[in-house]
Amino acid sequence: MKFKIIAILIFFSTSLVKANQRDSSDLFKREQQKIKYFIIDSKSPDYKINLVELNAKKLYGIDKNIELYNVLIDKNLLVLFSVLPVKEKDLWSEISLDQLNNVVGAEDLKKILDQGFQAYQKSELQNSDGLKRNDIKVVINRNGKYFISNYCLTEFFKIVTQELIFPNEMGNVFINIKSPMFSVSEYETKFKHINNEYSPNALISANATGSSGLRQPLERPLNFLSAKIAVGNYTAYKFWQFSDWRVADGTNSRRGIDRFLYIPEIGIVGGSFDFWFNALGISSKEIMKNYLSEDVILPVSINNH
Repeated sequence: MKFKIIAILIFFSTSLVKANQRDSSDLFKREQQKIKYFIIDSKSPDYKINLVELNAKKLYGIDKNIELYNVLIDKNLLVLFSVLPVKEKDLWSEISLDQLNNVVGAEDLKKILDQGFQAYQKSELQNSDGLKRNDIKVVINRNGKYFISNYCLTEFFKIVTQELIFPNEMGNVFINIKSPMFSVSEYETKFKHINNEYSPNALISANATGSSGLRQPLERPLNFLSAKIAVGNYTAYKFWQFSDWRVADGTNSRRGIDRFLYIPEIGIVGGSFDFWFNALGISSKEIMKNYLSEDVILPVSINNH
């Protein structure tokens, strides 16, 4: 009987470990079965909103627009809604407000952040699935009519200004402009020298095996600062995310915005969505070239300017 109990406990523990390594936990799968709606209100006292417009043609060769909605709930919390292009559709579809039955506000976003961050910490900063999700659609008002995003990716970031000794020890949901600089080229050169292959962050590595995962506990998702560049009259901080390509037969939406430009008090004003445009047909070779050179989409306009 003792042997059976021990065997059951070992099986149960192993199952828990495997569950934590899945693409997303059952909790988040259940959450994402119910779409939520966030209505953008530029006059809301609960947050500040900054709109950034991008065009993907120069980076990906596809003449499609992208809209980034930076929701700054406070100085330490940024919610990024990325409205991405869908084949043969516009970014938006008209909708009536009475069709929306699960509207969330700023306080709800904070609760979603808290739940996702608790799971993130519990996973020892390995699983950011609850903080990079596609179950929230944004709704906008244009000339008295309401429109809903056809596809929207939601990412939660915590803003930190903390001097660090190493490039980044905190995780991929943190944006820290005080991090030491470390480029993709530096990282991949060192990785290839040690391992004789590209890292799991490289799409070409994933394509060789169908998918690639991080080697725990040695590797975990991180954001690295690599440069400061001028964007108009602003100084923007260039970041790149180290993560993996876990989904072999679908879009790796949990990668989110792979590389991005961040301006303090405004938010994310440019970036790349390699997972999305790879799914739209951009070759892995082209994606790899953009990754190694850290190319990003620059803003067409920030708050219509």
